[in-house]
Amino acid sequence: MDDSSDRDPMRRDSSRFEDVDRAVRRADESPSRLPGPETPAANAEESPLRAVGAAVGLGVGGILLLGLVTAVVGLVGRVAGLSFGALSLVSLAAGQYVGFIGLGTAYLRSRGFGWRRLRSYLGLRLPTLREVGVVVAGYAGIIGMLLLVVGIVVRFLPEPAENEGAAAFASNPELIPAGIVVMFLVVGPAEEFLFRGVVQNRLRERFSAVPAVAVAGGIFASVHVIALVGSPGAVAVTVALLFVPGLVLGVVYEYTGNLVVPWLLHSTHNSVLLALLLFGNMAQESAGILSLPV
Repeated sequence: MDDSSDRDPMRRDSSRFEDVDRAVRRADESPSRLPGPETPAANAEESPLRAVGAAVGLGVGGILLLGLVTAVVGLVGRVAGLSFGALSLVSLAAGQYVGFIGLGTAYLRSRGFGWRRLRSYLGLRLPTLREVGVVVAGYAGIIGMLLLVVGIVVRFLPEPAENEGAAAFASNPELIPAGIVVMFLVVGPAEEFLFRGVVQNRLRERFSAVPAVAVAGGIFASVHVIALVGSPGAVAVTVALLFVPGLVLGVVYEYTGNLVVPWLLHSTHNSVLLALLLFGNMAQESAGILSLPV
């Protein structure tokens, strides 16, 4: 197998769709392919509804599995006498790793992807200096788009709903430094693995870039309802706000083909919002309306 594309990550002679298509073809052609669901080589003939259904199923399945694992670990931790801080971080890590990375990996393995092909399909590699620049530009894009959207929200729409995770950190600021570490080691990699690496790529097998990025961003934003508290209108406003960073993360992944880039962007966005909480109520309010952590 030719791994030259992995060794030279900045060669973008082909589109992200072609990268995905080649990885799926290699999985189809592998003699060790596992029996199971059909693995399409080029899914142009697949029903759009089936592709979207698979993507939605992965997103909903991931968030349900996250909730289940978090609840079980939380119960065990309380019995074991863990402190609130330790319990929160451990249950979050377990839920994200199992619910998102575990489910995504199991799905791709069931389609016949070996470990090397899985890495190629996802685009896992160290970022180049240019890709680090994309992270910076992506973050500026998120903030710029949110400022534009928030101007509309403040004028015409209800106040966004509260995010329970953000509220927990605001009430326990001593957890924020550990929370920032968790954003880079758990939340960023786990959520990007499922929602960009698996969900968006699955859609990309059937659709062009724009609808694939948009649908993946919508799924990503929508599953956050599990962590929101407020009226239906407030929840809808928050989901719309979360669609903005979800869209930028998808565009960044489409552009670079490197899953580590949206991972770093996602983690940076959340970490900056958490760090703002350390500066008091004024920063907390401004951070909250710009966007809840994703």
